[in-house]
Amino acid sequence: MKQLVAIFLVLIMAVACNEKKTPGPGIVLFLDNVFILNQGNFTYANSSLSTYDPLTKTVEQSVFYRANGVPLGDVAQSMTINGDTAYVVVNNSGFIYAINRKTFQFISKITGFESPRNMLFVNKHKAYVSDLYGKYITVIYPLTNEVIKHIPLGRSSESMVMAEGKVFVANWSNYNQTAENNMIMVIDPETDQLIDSIQVGKEPNSMVVDSDGYLWVLCSGGYLNEEVATLWKVDPVSLTRVEKFEFEQITDNPTSLCLDQKNNLYFLNHGVFRMDISLSELPKTAFIPEGDRNFYALFIYPENQIYVSDAGNYLSNGWVYVYNSSGDETDHFEVGIIPGYFVLNR
Repeated sequence: MKQLVAIFLVLIMAVACNEKKTPGPGIVLFLDNVFILNQGNFTYANSSLSTYDPLTKTVEQSVFYRANGVPLGDVAQSMTINGDTAYVVVNNSGFIYAINRKTFQFISKITGFESPRNMLFVNKHKAYVSDLYGKYITVIYPLTNEVIKHIPLGRSSESMVMAEGKVFVANWSNYNQTAENNMIMVIDPETDQLIDSIQVGKEPNSMVVDSDGYLWVLCSGGYLNEEVATLWKVDPVSLTRVEKFEFEQITDNPTSLCLDQKNNLYFLNHGVFRMDISLSELPKTAFIPEGDRNFYALFIYPENQIYVSDAGNYLSNGWVYVYNSSGDETDHFEVGIIPGYFVLNR
């Protein structure tokens, strides 16, 4: 939320221009590459999709536009791959593009949302979509890419994960709601019913499930620093708290919780922090310092490569920096405006 507020303030004072590009020839795509979804500026419809091949260190820019001859839309928020189809959630435009994950060519457009954020496939016949403005989860039938129903939450929704046969939904934003945004909502995907909730810290922004099956929830404490940021370890069976970690400074704003193959947690907080899940306290120093960069999104490649985006001034093209498991930089490359989401194309 703090990042969104900063972006909106910048946009009020500046005008961003987007040079229209001519669609190019076919794009060579290799498996095990990384998609970088560039959000673009709010209301300027200048989001884009980039790809990066870790083996050849080849970068392809604006691949959606080059494949389809039309822009991606207004604020590309997140991306989910299911089979050979990639689903790009375009937040402020209020739709989801279904595209071929190998050719990037358009398949269909799913509409009927208020402000879609993330998409989670619960099985091959059903996917959930969270919403910033709507107080419900939208249920999609992926075989036809149609909206089939809504699951009332009474709150907004953001990140989603599955654990122990349940779907856990973070209530990140308090936009258009009177209740505190400090809950994880629990849904039964068999019945599409809200069955329970778990109170955590204010503004839960990201979640992961470790190899032992525990749910980890990262909470920023609110975009106005209403409370100290927290990290929670939750038992997804009993729906109870196992551990709670509090950050030291009220100004801490951790985001982008990730997990590697060795059960190390990673998150951003003006630098990249790494934490073994067996530890009893939060790390005090950054594993990868931010320096003069503006770290915005984080991704862990399966072989423990660390990808961090740099949003810069939010108006110009951003950058991605790649680090190995020792924290040494191995590559960096330019992408689109506000690189905000990574997906592995495997």
